[in-house]
Amino acid sequence: MSFESRFRSFAGRINSMSRDDMVIITRELLKQLNDEKKVKIKGWKGKSSFDYKFISDKIIVIKYQKPEKGAEPKEVKYEITTNDYYTLKSIILHTFEKEKVEYIKSRDLAEWFYNKFWREIFNDRKTHNKFTIILNVLDKEGVIKYKGGKVYPKN
Repeated sequence: MSFESRFRSFAGRINSMSRDDMVIITRELLKQLNDEKKVKIKGWKGKSSFDYKFISDKIIVIKYQKPEKGAEPKEVKYEITTNDYYTLKSIILHTFEKEKVEYIKSRDLAEWFYNKFWREIFNDRKTHNKFTIILNVLDKEGVIKYKGGKVYPKN
């Protein structure tokens, strides 16, 4: 059966549906569309990756980590507030605009963002992971380039 004939058959079924059936189908199609909007990011040397999506006032990040080489990836979920995302984004963009620097060390950004010393942030794995995940999302959104502990402006 060709695409055209399948499409005509589908369109004919839609015309004969009740309003309630149309609402159900529309919801399902929108759900599928939103699921497809997830962004897949390949991780460093293929050892980990993550998906993320913006949902109202938070960003859901699903990170897949391999505990060791050859092992199956395990799913780890993080929630980041959009407030944290946009605050860090503002700090970065403001710094590049005002300071005219080539790059910013991520440890300096973390100290400004959390108002703590780097050692405190680095030793708190939850805080440090959350910070680096925000930087990775900013990188994949095309706002910055994050590489080797340094944040570069996106050209």
